[in-house]
Amino acid sequence: IWTVGTLANNTSETLTLTVTASTTGDIANTATATSTGGKTDNNPDNNTSTSTVTVTDGNGGGGGGNTGIDLSVSKTGSISEVDETDVEFTYTISVTNSGPETATDIEVADELPAAVEFVSATSTTGTYATSTHIWTIDSLANGASATLTITVKVLSIDEDFTNTATATSTGGKTDNNPDNNTDTHTVTIPDDNGGGGGGSSGGGGGGGSSSGGGGGGTVNIVGGSGDIDVSAPQCEYLKEFLRYGYNNNPVEVIKLQAFLNSFENESLAVDGFFDLSTDAAVRRFQVKYFNDILEPWGHTDSTGYVYILTKKKVNEIFCNRAFPVTPGEAQEIVEFRAFLESLRARGIDTTDFEGGIGGDLGGDDNGLATDTTGTTSGLGDFFKDLFGGGDSEDTATSTATSTSQFASTLKNLAAAALVFPADTGDALGCLIVLLIILLIIYVLGTVIVNGMSDNKPMEVVRRRKIIAFMIGVVIAIVIAFLAPYPCIILPLILILIVLIIWYFVRRKESKPEEMNKEFSL
Repeated sequence: IWTVGTLANNTSETLTLTVTASTTGDIANTATATSTGGKTDNNPDNNTSTSTVTVTDGNGGGGGGNTGIDLSVSKTGSISEVDETDVEFTYTISVTNSGPETATDIEVADELPAAVEFVSATSTTGTYATSTHIWTIDSLANGASATLTITVKVLSIDEDFTNTATATSTGGKTDNNPDNNTDTHTVTIPDDNGGGGGGSSGGGGGGGSSSGGGGGGTVNIVGGSGDIDVSAPQCEYLKEFLRYGYNNNPVEVIKLQAFLNSFENESLAVDGFFDLSTDAAVRRFQVKYFNDILEPWGHTDSTGYVYILTKKKVNEIFCNRAFPVTPGEAQEIVEFRAFLESLRARGIDTTDFEGGIGGDLGGDDNGLATDTTGTTSGLGDFFKDLFGGGDSEDTATSTATSTSQFASTLKNLAAAALVFPADTGDALGCLIVLLIILLIIYVLGTVIVNGMSDNKPMEVVRRRKIIAFMIGVVIAIVIAFLAPYPCIILPLILILIVLIIWYFVRRKESKPEEMNKEFSL
């Protein structure tokens, strides 16, 4: 109700209303004027007036309009035909909001075909995650557009390949025209092309190595919804999952440390042990590539764990080519992100949960082991892994697992023994530590043996000292492996071998003397 107050003879007042139509069709609006001031209205027939507006789909007629958004996608390619591999070209994706309202929380999904590999991506706004191939845009106002350009390289020319981009908005606004949210670009292969590297069975080029190379093609994985084509790895530099505080493979840690020094300008000691310095360097690497490593999991901070996406990013940078995840790994990432988001939606602090599956933490199949709380194994677990301890529902499975763990531990021990000091300063430090350990072993062994060998023949005392010294060296090797202090492992092993040989030689030489004593008695 509009209350005017007083109107003198031959005067007027105006009210303007701006409204938004919520439906289409003819909309009638009627205004009626009355006066309660006690004066008679001599012509009440002109106290009412009606205005009708026709609202059509898309644009409101007259004084109205409709609500919602209208996202549209346009996808083009710099080429439409290719007849050779290793050719680079670009996909250009444009997304436009035709309004009338602002579109928010926009995602453009653009899964690359298996015939190409990702090289780079640039966008006018938003972020593009190479691990999920999703372009995220915070908002687009009415009439605004954004563009994403993706550079790819052709891997296979066995058949035509298509690439489809699809835009969606989860901001709560209705898309009035969802039919234009998708666009596809097709690259055709001429009929007379001579074939190329890598078909659907993964041929062409052989296996990859840590220095690059590798065959193309796809791996067909049969799932619940049919065949899923996943690009086969083109290069695999890091092969295992790593983290601070666990019994990592020293060879893999050396490769990680060398990568961080060469590509990220770190100054790590390349010694094969995942120490706190290595952990900090990994965290800096994760923050640098936040959108590719942490954001897909739903993490808000670094984890320090070299798991699926961290390993993937290292391999992609080192090999300068794409390194896709498997469908199982992709599903694991999606499920963990949903888990974190569900906790946050209920107001639960997720800090303690972010070191779980998605925290770049490996499972048993990848050489890592944690308990249900995500804490790392201790010294007791090391010996359990070494000798195959632990419960199992199946004896055969337990035996096989124990054998595998024992072999893995021996492999790690052998690799650690071959780690040498990085420079003269480290070599001097290792020598000092070695001499101190040997001195401690000698003193303790002498004291213990002398206290237990009163009135014993000198030869017996000597052999006992050698045995005590060997036991001390074995303990020192285990401590050096766990400490970690790998540079003294090989010298200790050599000393142990010499002691064993010396013991048996002395024992053999002493037997005739003992026999002579017996005959003389």
